[in-house]
Amino acid sequence: MSVSPKLYEAIVRIVDQRVGEIKVTREDFDNLTRTVPELSGTVQEFLEVQKRTEFNLSKLGERAIRLEAALDRLAEAQKRTEDAVGRLAVAVGGLSDTVGYGGYEGAQRRPVDVRILDSACRLSPRQKPTHMPNRVLPKIGR
Repeated sequence: MSVSPKLYEAIVRIVDQRVGEIKVTREDFDNLTRTVPELSGTVQEFLEVQKRTEFNLSKLGERAIRLEAALDRLAEAQKRTEDAVGRLAVAVGGLSDTVGYGGYEGAQRRPVDVRILDSACRLSPRQKPTHMPNRVLPKIGR
């Protein structure tokens, strides 16, 4: 069986083309075999980061629950405070009705008992300051 020269050239071209395609495919395969371990390591790092993120989100959720409970307690305390302030306002209003609106101008001035002030300001020997030995403390009321 004899092959014509044209047919032979066509066969050689087709074979060369196929060999070239196989060579490119082999280079791609080699690149892939180098890339797969890198990707595997990257995926492992991603999984570890995802685990830490899930753990942190869980802790954040727990903190949000505690914060919500604290806010509820704070709202209750605020309501109690507002109620107490309301009662205090009523009591002060009643007191001002009883005493009058004169304030300091209408108050009676009473002499101060100097003995009470003196005894309140005296220090016992244990209470005398030791950090100011040269300083003389003034006596009140004498």
